[in-house]
Amino acid sequence: VSLLHPERLLDLIQNFIIYDNNVKKVARYKQYFAVKKCMNRILLRDNAGTRNGVVWHTQGSGKTALSYHLAHVLSDYFAKNNKVAKFYFIVDRLDLLEQATQEFEARGLVVRTANSRQELMEQFRNNQALEGTSGDKEITVVNIQRFAEDKHRVDLPAYATNLQRVFIMDEAHRGYNPTGSFLANLFEADKNAIKIALTGTPLLKAERASWKVFGNYFHTYYYDKSIQDGYTLKIIRE
Repeated sequence: VSLLHPERLLDLIQNFIIYDNNVKKVARYKQYFAVKKCMNRILLRDNAGTRNGVVWHTQGSGKTALSYHLAHVLSDYFAKNNKVAKFYFIVDRLDLLEQATQEFEARGLVVRTANSRQELMEQFRNNQALEGTSGDKEITVVNIQRFAEDKHRVDLPAYATNLQRVFIMDEAHRGYNPTGSFLANLFEADKNAIKIALTGTPLLKAERASWKVFGNYFHTYYYDKSIQDGYTLKIIRE
């Protein structure tokens, strides 16, 4: 009724099977449904007309794999609509940059990194889908700490009307200042960009609630559900 419904089975085969270091893996149900929820918001938009939002999946639940599936599905969608989709995976620590790079490369993505403002701006101004010659899909991984003190305005060319930028922010509950930071200036420079925030522990206090910064929740997968699925051990206190 569910898994073997013809339309869903074909969708899983086409979009949700990956080779991770030559091991075939199928997306878990929470990753599948999270991608579907994101697509619904992006296609239909909510009442506020935004395409941004938060994916709240408990820690260790495979958010990097989810990001890969998002990049794959969104690339195909925008290509069918004659748009070039460019993806930026934003982290806030060097070790996360290295980890994300390894995981994306293991799944077949070509990873670009930006070590300076100049490098990042050159990538932003390039409206081609791919910078390399292999034909493989690409993603740029950015360590936002490198730009933490950069307060300058970001100016992007307006001529690339067929370009769709997609920002995927890992650990979005940390290190993000919604005013005055380089990341905020980056978002302001491209108001049409899609912003998908990933977190296992979103901020809930009213003044800095994650959903107020990034938009309403696309999809949730809580700690207790992960315990039921057998992927997370229950914490026992003495």
